[in-house]
Amino acid sequence: MLKKYFSNRLNIIKLVTTMVFFLMIFKLADLQIVKGDYYKQRSETVRTRNINITANRGNIVDRYGKLLAGNKQSYSLSILKTNVSDETVNDIALTVANILEQNGDKYKDEIPILLNPVRFTYEDEEMQWKQKYSIPFDATPEEAFRKLREDYNIPREAIDIEAYSMLQEDYEVELPFKIDEYVYNYKKEENKWKKNNGFAEEDTAWDVFTKLAEKYKIDLSKYTIEQARKIMAIKYLLKQNKYPAYEPIEIATNISDETRAIIEENKIYLPGVQIMSKPLRYYPNGDFACHILGYLGKISSDLQELMEKGYTPKDMIGKSGIEYSMEEYLKGTDGSMQIEVDAKGTLIDTIDVIEPIPGDTVVLTIGSKLQKVAEEALKRTIDEVRNKKPYPQTFSGAVVAIDVNTGEILAMASEPKFDPNLFASGISSKDWASLQPATDDRYAPKPLINNAISYPLPPGSTFKMITAVAGLTENKISSKESIICRGRYTGVPGVSPSDSGGAVHGGTNLHKAIKVSCNNYFFETGRRLGGELFEKYAEMFGFGQYTGIELPYESKGMVEGPKHKKKLYEGYIDSYLTYTVKLQNEEAKEKIKAMIYESPAQNQTTYNFYRELRNRIRELGVTEDSHIERIIWYISESRYRPGDVLNAAIGQGLNNVTPLQLASYVATIANGGIRYKPYIVSKVISYDGTVKLEKKPEVVEKLNVDPKDLAAIREGMFAVTNEVGGTARYYFLGSKVSVAGKTGTAEAGKYRPDPINKPKYYENYNDHSWFVAFAPYEKPEIAVAAVVFQGGYGSGAAPIARAIIEEYLASEDVNDYIVPYDELQP
Repeated sequence: MLKKYFSNRLNIIKLVTTMVFFLMIFKLADLQIVKGDYYKQRSETVRTRNINITANRGNIVDRYGKLLAGNKQSYSLSILKTNVSDETVNDIALTVANILEQNGDKYKDEIPILLNPVRFTYEDEEMQWKQKYSIPFDATPEEAFRKLREDYNIPREAIDIEAYSMLQEDYEVELPFKIDEYVYNYKKEENKWKKNNGFAEEDTAWDVFTKLAEKYKIDLSKYTIEQARKIMAIKYLLKQNKYPAYEPIEIATNISDETRAIIEENKIYLPGVQIMSKPLRYYPNGDFACHILGYLGKISSDLQELMEKGYTPKDMIGKSGIEYSMEEYLKGTDGSMQIEVDAKGTLIDTIDVIEPIPGDTVVLTIGSKLQKVAEEALKRTIDEVRNKKPYPQTFSGAVVAIDVNTGEILAMASEPKFDPNLFASGISSKDWASLQPATDDRYAPKPLINNAISYPLPPGSTFKMITAVAGLTENKISSKESIICRGRYTGVPGVSPSDSGGAVHGGTNLHKAIKVSCNNYFFETGRRLGGELFEKYAEMFGFGQYTGIELPYESKGMVEGPKHKKKLYEGYIDSYLTYTVKLQNEEAKEKIKAMIYESPAQNQTTYNFYRELRNRIRELGVTEDSHIERIIWYISESRYRPGDVLNAAIGQGLNNVTPLQLASYVATIANGGIRYKPYIVSKVISYDGTVKLEKKPEVVEKLNVDPKDLAAIREGMFAVTNEVGGTARYYFLGSKVSVAGKTGTAEAGKYRPDPINKPKYYENYNDHSWFVAFAPYEKPEIAVAAVVFQGGYGSGAAPIARAIIEEYLASEDVNDYIVPYDELQP
């Protein structure tokens, strides 16, 4: 019978189904009746959490594999969001804050409120700015602007937008407001924070404080104001929506061993508090190569976009230098750890771990030994100029060394420096303040600025080789022609500039003109060239343009010439129409700006030309006569005048360049006319040894210049450092290397030592000291450009170049040990 029963497949299916059903009934009974209490308790107490494991940031190494930026082990303190009561969380937050403080550690605090008295941090920032510029504390932005106009003696006829521009560009005054708003940036930031956190603009700091206390259930009768403020800082972080609910919130980074020990000892009383291992960015040599390496900072904007790329709110991101420009390579891929915790946040078990992938290694073109020599020579020269000679305001400078045959940066230094380790876990307000300019002087030391690429200055006589190249190539001069120098130049009616110190050089050919830096020779060459040709050759050498180096915040500087001058005044007109006239018609704006490029028609008088322009401006919507006359004045001033090129030819006027641009220019002269793109990143190597990026020399332009003309210029530069009468010969006596160079003394402008009591009394800043060079003279390998701010005279920067060149070409020390790229030193 059973055989007959099982011969029917349908019966077999029924039997199996019945058995599975009874098995499920049994299992459900076991789960709900036998083990019901156990699983109920577990579901109420056990939570699954995903914890982010921060990946090591990629190393930055020099060309020989020596570590410049790496990582070290550190510990952070985090708090898990748990189900404990608000009162318990408050006590935990206060305890944690006190432990951190007593051991000198800092916790994150994103609430912009200070105590004693209760006020917004923005108010302190505003007061500090006003104190810096001697502005009354109760002054509105408009009142502050008026006072600054008076203090800096801005001409009354200058309109506000011109005055605003002059204060910023000529005097480098910080202006924390826009000319069309007259609202302090500090106030705007305060209002933005209030809006983002649900507060009204009119709420005072105390209003916000009490509302936060109420929101976070902080009993102000139980806690002091100081204690409530500490609790507030931590609960503010815990309540932020930018953090996933399942992830621990980082409260403090790089905590001390003392803090870690106390937290571990008291862990039973601090539910949800965790100590987590985390890599910390580390710069083993302190401020060494700091402007090249850069620094890290907290993510301040574009958080959502960055989170889509794998970032978390607690991540640090590159803010300057290589850390910024190579962020996409240096940032590793974070891992994760899935854990189980109880309701109090205590770890029960680790379920799964995904290991992080470290970032890539960035290999630079610099060598540590040469970089060290460059930094020490720059610092030593600046100190000597300031302390041993009459130039007490000399604190800043920069130097760049470049391979003339590839464009590789061999060294780059800037003074003053900073320690990027200060930023590794978030810089304190005190440390940040110490890195800001101490005064409002335009040349006050700025440690965070890379003077080698970001601070253009007039190049002075180092620009004379451009004038020579242009004059020779355009057949305006010959290398053998002698031009008479009588001290004062009278070749252009209405202007009569003189040579430095009134020197009279007599008959002067190109060789002598470069050797003794004769202004008259180059005045005459400039006159023959005219502004357009000078501008053309300056641009051929890369001036007025970005070099494209892999470093952020590079300045392109400016070239003195008709095109650049018109572009400058076009910007003035645009600002005037926007902020003063408030012309809304964009098409009309463009048409008015285009008038700068017009000239009188044939047989049209200047009077009729400008009368026609006035009528057209009125038709385009500018109706007030005063506005029209101001625009006409801009158009007139934008015209390039014959005397302008005289300043251009000797590196003054509107010319502004960076040491990097000058180094590239000298390299181009040295190598025979090939302009290479400067680069400081050699290659990028992944953690498994794969080369992800490798740079090769890139030719930007091959100058159409006769090699004989360049050779004649190089001979003149050799005379500067080797012949009697050469402006830098003294500094190269006994040199082990044959060096060719050029000095440059650049006017630095004027300032008012007492603008309040003596508003019309001006003094000259000390001149900037430039020196450029290449070596060996016979077969060039390296070019150097150095500048000492207010160094007084051109040859003053020569010792910097000599030290670098001799280290590179004639060092008696043991060379850097070269390692294979896939065996980088740790």
